[in-house]
Amino acid sequence: MIELDAAQLAQLQASEQEDFVHRVHVDLVRKFPELASKSGLVEQLQEANRHALNLGLSDAGARMQFLHQAAWVPSFYRAPAVRAWLTKPGTSVTQQWMDFMALLAHKLGLSEQAEKEGN
Repeated sequence: MIELDAAQLAQLQASEQEDFVHRVHVDLVRKFPELASKSGLVEQLQEANRHALNLGLSDAGARMQFLHQAAWVPSFYRAPAVRAWLTKPGTSVTQQWMDFMALLAHKLGLSEQAEKEGN
């Protein structure tokens, strides 16, 4: 079994996070080609990823969604209302994020649109 010291482990984790952000960036540009020319997007996504991890948002799918939001609204997570929502005590950050996105979809009418499209 390979044993890593603290510095090696930190380097491995940083590499994993860089790879994660790279994959999200590629996915975003594939889905939304107009983002390819957005300067500073990778750095923006890296910052959002660090923030999500600091909040405790470890679920990869939820974190990917978080980064997708940050691509369109940089630093949205710094807004006091969003920060308060995501740091509410009593439930996980992942659950808070999913609830936030469901509320946002409802407020934007996206949940009703999805229901209509499904029928």
